[in-house]
Amino acid sequence: MTLTRRSRKKNYNIRLELLTNTSGLIRWQEYWRPVYIVEQDEDGTCVLFLPDVPETNKGHVLVAKQDHVIVVSSITANQLDASLKNMGKGLCTEYKISS
Repeated sequence: MTLTRRSRKKNYNIRLELLTNTSGLIRWQEYWRPVYIVEQDEDGTCVLFLPDVPETNKGHVLVAKQDHVIVVSSITANQLDASLKNMGKGLCTEYKISS
């Protein structure tokens, strides 16, 4: 599986730019929603963009702690955008995203 969950207990001396402009998932009630990780600070606070579907240039900006976000390394931001514009087709089958 290519999902990685980052824990608050882990060392934050990781290069933060690795987690910017990255695809991710955020817990939303009883399910996960795809997001773009815009930036992250040294305290583990992330700025996220939650895109609308299929108009991915519209959406909401969220601020969340890193332990509420799963980084999805199997899909680039451009691939996520293309999949969401196609109503999410390929997220499970092509990019192997699962909850």
